[in-house]
Amino acid sequence: VDATDPEASIAAARTARAAGVPVFLDADSPSDAAARLLGEVDFPVVSQRFAEGIGRGVSAEAGLREMLRLGARLAVATLGERGALGLGRDGRAVGSPAFEIEPVVARGAGVVFHAACIPAALGGDDLETALRTANGAAAMNCEARGAQGGLPTRAELVAFLASHRQRIWRGER
Repeated sequence: VDATDPEASIAAARTARAAGVPVFLDADSPSDAAARLLGEVDFPVVSQRFAEGIGRGVSAEAGLREMLRLGARLAVATLGERGALGLGRDGRAVGSPAFEIEPVVARGAGVVFHAACIPAALGGDDLETALRTANGAAAMNCEARGAQGGLPTRAELVAFLASHRQRIWRGER
């Protein structure tokens, strides 16, 4: 779900959860309406700006901790060219730096990050692996023209992850 129509997203999330279907949230801009969604989702994967807003401007990590408090099983903030930060139920923060690439365009990177994060999280990957996989897919998309011009196949993503280095993690800021 996303925060475009919070009431519809809340209804959809409640229906899905009642049926035992995990719910992912894609949110970018903090708002009271979007914040109401947090108690209805299992996997919020949000922008740094959204996480910081939920964390009352303290930090993205503070926002992720609040999401866990509200019932998320895993909370992730995308940090743009720096990578991503995630927290699992154990409360341990995991930073995953972006890959060393020469981007052509960043458009679509967040959507591709989400698309790769969902199967990694549902497939039981540990948090480090899920974030690395999602960062890799987003990086590959940034190396091509168009919002979805670089969507990799699973085999291409595995090869990319084996042959490309991540930057050094410098924290969320």
